[in-house]
Amino acid sequence: LDAVRTELAALGRAGALDEARVRAAASWMRHASTGLGFEQLGALSSDLDEHARRGDAAATLASIDRLAWYVQHVQVVYRRAALAG
Repeated sequence: LDAVRTELAALGRAGALDEARVRAAASWMRHASTGLGFEQLGALSSDLDEHARRGDAAATLASIDRLAWYVQHVQVVYRRAALAG
């Protein structure tokens, strides 16, 4: 999640949105989140990709804000595997 936070902060600071960079970041976040079981993060990343693809700057920035809020507030619970015994 730290890498996602860092990337979102960089995207949010960009003066002009770079569609290719936003879409690449959204794709990376979507694939990484799916593999780790963060379905909501994957859905939000898909929304970001769609808004960037359409060239909707306002919706893209709103998606970045939603993703940033989510990764700041999501609670991660680690579970230990049961020992075979």
